[in-house]
Amino acid sequence: MKRFSWSIAPLAASLLAGFLCSQSAKAQSDSCTGNPQGSPGDFDYYLLSLSVAPSFCDTNPHAAIQKKECLNGATTDYQANPVTVHGLWPNKDGASNDEQPRFCTNIPPGNLPDSLNSTLEKYMPGVADGLEKCEWSKHGVCSGLSFEQYYQTVVNIMPSIENTIGSTLRDNNMLGTEVKLTDIVAKIAEKDASLASAITFDCKQERARGGKSRFDIVEMRIYISKDLSSPTFIPFDSKGGHLNSGCRGGAGYLPSGFDD
Repeated sequence: MKRFSWSIAPLAASLLAGFLCSQSAKAQSDSCTGNPQGSPGDFDYYLLSLSVAPSFCDTNPHAAIQKKECLNGATTDYQANPVTVHGLWPNKDGASNDEQPRFCTNIPPGNLPDSLNSTLEKYMPGVADGLEKCEWSKHGVCSGLSFEQYYQTVVNIMPSIENTIGSTLRDNNMLGTEVKLTDIVAKIAEKDASLASAITFDCKQERARGGKSRFDIVEMRIYISKDLSSPTFIPFDSKGGHLNSGCRGGAGYLPSGFDD
């Protein structure tokens, strides 16, 4: 392994300190507790954050060795449902990420009926690690809905979204390959043009394999109207969103499974 010379050691230490600070800030931003920001029901639209589970596990060393979602992840389940719920986030127009509603009240998460919980586990495998409780405490309390209403909404909107995105990725042999984001959008548009206009992508660099690294599509985010009794998709650019976040060359890798 190549060692740092003394002349660049201080620079390396400085960079490492900066990295650790950024990781600490990220850990704080991902926390299930925080200072109240916003009021329940006071928002303009939802951002539905969908995870590509194998990518999440491969780009998150902590999750890979500690989260049941990763340790018990089954490739057959992933291929049947390539995108799963990270969260449903109330958002306000014109607000930065740091200014969005969160921790609006301290209403604790409740208990879901068995049938609802079972369905939620299908679309949100992070339930195995308590993700639904964390997401409720940070984002759900800002929706103005009850704990049960909030997750009933999630399972109501997911089947059509999962069917459209999942079938697009499977039918076009996109799993296990690097795909241009515009190609994914074009294929989704053949099934649902409004959904295609509302979707954005987030990539992260996966750990190096054989001296090479790749950029995995970790999340897809969808802009949805506030009224979820009859939800409509909102073009991401009308809310200041961008198609590509971190995807090198406008493309990202979609794993074929948890061992890819």
